[in-house]
Amino acid sequence: NLLTCQVKRNPEDKKSFDLFSHDRTYHFQADDEAECQIWVSVLQNSKEEALNMAFKGDQDEGENNIVQEL
Repeated sequence: NLLTCQVKRNPEDKKSFDLFSHDRTYHFQADDEAECQIWVSVLQNSKEEALNMAFKGDQDEGENNIVQEL
């Protein structure tokens, strides 16, 4: 699940990063440091967007419930 995972660059190898999920850890290696940074940024931005969408969905449901109660 993207919302609960963490992405961290490997400080010992500038071309690699790890993706930590609930029960697994994935190790990735890019061709170079710049590509690694792009992958990490994309994953972090996607996680942030998914989190924003999840909160927005909760707010929309709450608004609909208020309207229905009136």
